[in-house]
Amino acid sequence: MFTLVHELGHAQVARWAGAEAEISLEFMAGFASYRPTRPISRGTQALIALSGPLVHIAASTLVLLVLGHQPFEQPDWDSEIAVAVWWAGPVIGALNLIPVLPLDGGNVVTNLLEGVLGPTARRLMLYVSVALTGAFALSSVVSERTRGFTVFIGFLLLLQLQAVFADRAERAVSPFDRALDLLRQGDEAKAR
Repeated sequence: MFTLVHELGHAQVARWAGAEAEISLEFMAGFASYRPTRPISRGTQALIALSGPLVHIAASTLVLLVLGHQPFEQPDWDSEIAVAVWWAGPVIGALNLIPVLPLDGGNVVTNLLEGVLGPTARRLMLYVSVALTGAFALSSVVSERTRGFTVFIGFLLLLQLQAVFADRAERAVSPFDRALDLLRQGDEAKAR
């Protein structure tokens, strides 16, 4: 439920900004994609990225208040429904603001870095995200405080590694690829 609300937040702000927006819901996640129909500023792109988690947190906070619970305190409640809403709502919404890819916080930082670094910003942010998430994964194994996030961290690291492998498949050139290109150009000596 909150995943749909989250993605609707992205889609509504993207449409407000003049883009065509679509939502996809997967097994444990979802995403909103948009195609601008006119130029969209970096600030508006950041607002689109932030709108999902902010709507997610606001909606779940409202549900908790209606249930009569304090939304920003760790649950010590008898109500299993309130505990589930707390984890699925404010906690996951806030985690999505962490500045690593593919989370929305990471997309905001990437967007801002692209203004300075250009197209290399996304690749740099991807590798920094893997390093930070990997470090946090190690700490989750060692620390009792973060052990409960191990599955989330593992899922996040898996998504990041998929993106790294896709990036390498797209950009990496092996010595054999270079040799083949040289052969096609007729330079057999350099190809060897």
